[in-house]
Amino acid sequence: IFLFDSIRDLGFAINRVLEKMEKEMITKVIMNLIILGLGIILIKRNPLPVSMAIAYAIGGGISVILIIIILRKSILEFITKINIEILKLVIKTTLPLAIVTLIGSIMVNTDIYMLGIWKTPEDIGIYSAAQRFFQFILIIPSIIASALLPLMSRLANKDNEKFKTVLEKTFSIFMIIGIPTTFGGLILADQIIPLVFGLEYIKAIPVLQILMIMLLVSFPLILLINSIFVYNEQKKLVLANMFGVLANILLNFLLIPKFSITGAALATLVSTTIVTYIIWGKMKKINDFRILPSLKTITLPAIVMILLVFVLKHFGIEVILNIIISSLVYFIILFLVKKSIFIELKEIINN
Repeated sequence: IFLFDSIRDLGFAINRVLEKMEKEMITKVIMNLIILGLGIILIKRNPLPVSMAIAYAIGGGISVILIIIILRKSILEFITKINIEILKLVIKTTLPLAIVTLIGSIMVNTDIYMLGIWKTPEDIGIYSAAQRFFQFILIIPSIIASALLPLMSRLANKDNEKFKTVLEKTFSIFMIIGIPTTFGGLILADQIIPLVFGLEYIKAIPVLQILMIMLLVSFPLILLINSIFVYNEQKKLVLANMFGVLANILLNFLLIPKFSITGAALATLVSTTIVTYIIWGKMKKINDFRILPSLKTITLPAIVMILLVFVLKHFGIEVILNIIISSLVYFIILFLVKKSIFIELKEIINN
């Protein structure tokens, strides 16, 4: 499935370049109809997870065949008119990113795999629930970082001073979102888990709290990886990520048998922090950015918000209403403390 997904995504990328997205939509519709229909048939005959996996694999395989048929002219043209020098350049540029992506996939799934060695499927399900909530939050910085990638690409190695300004302001925005989310999640985790997943997942509360702390390093990491990439220094990412994977495996080995799913979360937090620290140092050598001035601006609004979350929780205010009220108060105080942050955000978006 992973192989088919990778080939299909490459095909979709080519389709977008050729501005033929309607063919991408057709392929996706056919693939999902096959997965749905075949999944129902196979599950009726053999109601096991492997039946759904087979349906996904067949649907993915057929989607690859379809995308190859759609792109057959472009593929033939590429083969017949290939420029070896350009191909070498592409491989040299993208291979480190491919390795980093592979290492990242391994790192994300290492804790799940190692939990399976010592713990039960129930433990894996509980851990995965907290992990899914954490990954959902990471969509926010990922979207912002992706939106800023073209601007950062234009500035890297051309106007390094302006790049530094954009990077610092973006870090400021990430911290504006990340700090209240982290501390709010820490305080309200015991209410969020039952609300989102049910009382059966109550054991996921400490896992979610640890993952909330990890937001403080995960938010910057997303931006740092993009920054190093636009400077064409992606080789620097490989060793850092490899070290992170090895640290994660070792820590999981030490912590899971004793602390179960909480140990797995701690291992992920520590290994991700190590990776962020290494990549942070490498980016500082490329472009010496600073974030402390922006953190001073966030401190007061964040403290007020944290205290407010505690107070509202103490008086039994429902968790969603607590989040809404605390967020509004936080951004109002932030606006009063430094209006220019919002002006800077608008300027970055307009660029």
